[in-house]
Amino acid sequence: MFSFQDTVAAKLSISLLRHTDIIPADKAFYEAGTAAKEVGWENMAFIFLNRFLDLTDAIEEGSLYALDHSDFQYTDIPYEVPLPAKQHVAEEQREEIRDWVLTMSMDQRLEQVLPRDERDTYEASLVAVSTGVRSLPCLITGYPVLRNKVEFKRPGKQANKESWNKFLMAVKVRMGQGRDGQSGKGAESNGAGLVPGLPVLA
Repeated sequence: MFSFQDTVAAKLSISLLRHTDIIPADKAFYEAGTAAKEVGWENMAFIFLNRFLDLTDAIEEGSLYALDHSDFQYTDIPYEVPLPAKQHVAEEQREEIRDWVLTMSMDQRLEQVLPRDERDTYEASLVAVSTGVRSLPCLITGYPVLRNKVEFKRPGKQANKESWNKFLMAVKVRMGQGRDGQSGKGAESNGAGLVPGLPVLA
């Protein structure tokens, strides 16, 4: 059983892939792949880490020309990204990932396809394939907010209700540990005062 914090970390790392046009692509795919691997999302981990290896090879060759984008069709993960000027992951870690990807490629159970949601769209994509409708990203996970949303006073800010409630509970527990059980008061106010700068629900 993986913790809520581990799952959030994985989703945030995966969500950051839509910004690989402004952050180092090799580092982003490495972080997303290893985070997915740590929470048991092996299909996603394989795809992301395979892309990471392709990017490390491209850095060595000095060109992104040979990259295959087929795994990322119909997602909001950009094809056109800057070629990183250097490797952002140490050689030892790169070789560990290469060995893991090679091992997983022989696993008959592995499905080299990204998971889809109720929109028949890659689950982390903000844009629905069939309609082009863009959802807002969840403030907690970066994943699209589809149903059971929590809306904030600041326009354009939302969270998935389940993720928000688990976040509040995690904050309560953490603050209770840090203050000998004196904290947690006011959690019923939807997060007001729990964390400095935390948005307050409308």
